[in-house]
Amino acid sequence: MGPFPASSYSLTAYAKIFGPGVEAKTLQACDVVPGNPDASYLVEKLGSSPRIPVQMPGFGRPPLTAAQLDLIRTWILEGAQNN
Repeated sequence: MGPFPASSYSLTAYAKIFGPGVEAKTLQACDVVPGNPDASYLVEKLGSSPRIPVQMPGFGRPPLTAAQLDLIRTWILEGAQNN
C-alpha cells in the first residue's frame, strides 16, 4: 500500500477524519459522527465485521485491541474533539 488509501479516506490530519471516503459514500454513512460511535463508519471499519470486508488497519497489520477500540469509541462519544 502506498501513502494514499484506495478508499480516499485519510487519517493524516484532524480535518480529514470526517471524510468521507469512497466506502462511506457508497454506504451513505458518515466516517465519524461526533457523539455517536455506532453511527461512525470508522468504528465499523476497525471492528471485526465491516460491511465492506476489509478490516482496518489491514494490509498485514494486526487489528486494534479491544482497549484501543474502546478509546476511539470514547473519543467519538465525547465529541471527537481535536485534543
